[in-house]
Amino acid sequence: MTIFKSENLSSIDKPETRQHTILLVDDEQNNLEAISAILEQTYHLLFASNGAEALALISDPKITSKIHLIISDQRMPEMTGVELFEQASRLVPDTVRIIVTGFMDMNAIIDSVNKAQIYKFILKPFDRQEFLWTVNRAIESFELKKGLREHQQQLETQVAHKTAELQDAHDEMKKAYHLLNKQKQLKHNTVRNGYSSE
Repeated sequence: MTIFKSENLSSIDKPETRQHTILLVDDEQNNLEAISAILEQTYHLLFASNGAEALALISDPKITSKIHLIISDQRMPEMTGVELFEQASRLVPDTVRIIVTGFMDMNAIIDSVNKAQIYKFILKPFDRQEFLWTVNRAIESFELKKGLREHQQQLETQVAHKTAELQDAHDEMKKAYHLLNKQKQLKHNTVRNGYSSE
């Protein structure tokens, strides 16, 4: 089945740099090549021919943090795209996930949303410009989540720092209070024992 409409691929906009990595998963080499032709000028690409290969790549510590988006076919031998993404969502929860399929399977769509946290469900044949637009928005979503997470971490660090400063100030006040009480008690005892300087 053709996975994209037959417009000229050369009209796809090509950004100057490729900063993000996409893992493409499909058991049909023609599909991998077709999607690669759309994305290779824009993104770094990794390839897997089935779910097991994809999980092996995702589990590799040298690669895990570098995968920003996974695009997988739905119907593959042994493991569907949704089943792959259900496992991937636990291994790389921040990585965006897109399913591509030639079949309108409502159960798969529901499963993908509920179990595998799919960003988008794309039907074949798709328009290449719309496909690239969707991928670009998915990468933007990844960057947005990353930015929010980093901002949250910065806020948590600032709160922890301020909390530590307040605790230090509180401890100093306690020390000063105890010292003041000790001096008052000492003066009181001195006066009571008849050693007042007055």
